[in-house]
Amino acid sequence: MEYFPKIKICGITNLNDARLAMKNKTDIIGFIFAKSPRQIKINEAKKIIKNICNLKYAGVFVNEKTKKINNLIKTLKLDFVQLCGEEKIKDIKKIKNTEIIKVIRPRTKKELINKIKKYKNHVDYFLLDTYKKGIYGGTGEKFNWDFINVIKKSKKPYFVAGGIKPENIKELLIKYKPYAIDVNSGIEKSYGKKSEKKIKLLFKKIKEAVKLIKKEN
Repeated sequence: MEYFPKIKICGITNLNDARLAMKNKTDIIGFIFAKSPRQIKINEAKKIIKNICNLKYAGVFVNEKTKKINNLIKTLKLDFVQLCGEEKIKDIKKIKNTEIIKVIRPRTKKELINKIKKYKNHVDYFLLDTYKKGIYGGTGEKFNWDFINVIKKSKKPYFVAGGIKPENIKELLIKYKPYAIDVNSGIEKSYGKKSEKKIKLLFKKIKEAVKLIKKEN
């Protein structure tokens, strides 16, 4: 089967950007419900979902109460819940009717291995992101790709986030072939506003990488 990564565009805050994502055949768009410069109101997320199609939706949370998460899964019919905090296993088990993406922001390979062991049997996907004290994502800083070989051994599908942009996406895909990528600040013109030019360039570079990978195989 020909390799092509799943593409998640996160930090969607408005209908225009969601339509841009749809037009470029993005797989998943992410709505951030945690405190963030890209936080979206529930009614705005409803409006977006009502007006677009052929996309899956992820709700992004940080240490949120499971009751609220389950309510939003039901209200918005979320396909994924992305957990970015220090969620406890007992709380993760209470999340129903969706697939769970657990974010890991490792500082060391040992820390990453321990987090994989802790969550592996309780989530559907991992997402690797850059560690920055007190910040749960959207730093714009490049993730340490050396950690990718560790996550590959887990045999769990994983997303790579952290400073991904058109300028470095080809290298990432050719070198590691991750299951999925998660892009946010690397395709913005300002907080919560995506750049059409950057999105088009991102997908152009992805297609170029896929062609090169196909040739190599």
